[in-house]
Amino acid sequence: MKNAGRIISLFMKSACRIISLLMKSTCRMISLLMKSAGRIISLLMKSVDSIISLLMKSAFRIISLLMESACRIISLLMKSVCRIISLLMKSACRIISLLMRSAGRTISLLMKSTCRMISLLMKSAGRIISLLMKSAGRIISLLMKSADRIISLLMKSVCRIISLFMKSAVC
Repeated sequence: MKNAGRIISLFMKSACRIISLLMKSTCRMISLLMKSAGRIISLLMKSVDSIISLLMKSAFRIISLLMESACRIISLLMKSVCRIISLLMKSACRIISLLMRSAGRTISLLMKSTCRMISLLMKSAGRIISLLMKSAGRIISLLMKSADRIISLLMKSVCRIISLFMKSAVC
């Protein structure tokens, strides 16, 4: 009975030791698993945070590059529009200046030609009037000379007729 008690007590002690060792090993395994799980979770969280931060940085960079390119495109478009408008305005001003110059030249040429025509007409009218006056003076002088001759001839013929009458009356 004593041997049986010793065996049972030894068995119970060994069982307790085995159970305590098992409990310790399981606790250690659980703690190691928990630590490794915590490390894995922390590493995963860090990697997720780094991925999210990289994604956010890349998104911000993409957005900033897009905004810069949009601003550059808008500035280039505005510059090109301003250049086109300035070129159109310059060409319009040149066309208007050329038209005004040509209009001024045509008006000056028309005024010069009309003045020349008027001067030529006045000169020709003066010449015509002077020629008409000269011809009228000649005609009048010729008429006066012919009238004088006619009158003198008539007076001579009248005088001859009277002298003939007088001679015939005396005879």
